[in-house]
Amino acid sequence: PVLGKHYHGLSLREARKLCMQKIHRWIKLKRTISDKEAEAYSYQMSLLDNSYSMRLGVHTLLFTNTIAVQGTDEQKKKWVSLAKDFKIFGCFAMTELGNGSYIPKFGTTATYDKDTREFVINT
Repeated sequence: PVLGKHYHGLSLREARKLCMQKIHRWIKLKRTISDKEAEAYSYQMSLLDNSYSMRLGVHTLLFTNTIAVQGTDEQKKKWVSLAKDFKIFGCFAMTELGNGSYIPKFGTTATYDKDTREFVINT
């Protein structure tokens, strides 16, 4: 029943809780079906629920993949399998001095300086 619920009229806190309930339901289901079926199911859910696909994408693509690609060997060994098995659930944050996390208003630039072969960060 949780998968068919909608977010209309819910507070932000309630909507976030419902989204995570849907994801936890998918995780349980994923352990009982084939990877192909799980992928198809998740795809269908993402078409129906943007919050679901965004939250699952943040965990999988930004959190887990960032550790897998940029983490040290020690970090990869400790965290990647936990994240892939959904034993931990991650997030990803961006912030800017004087702005916080309102991404459309970011003013930071990175300019490559050929002479020093470095990026100059301006915020």
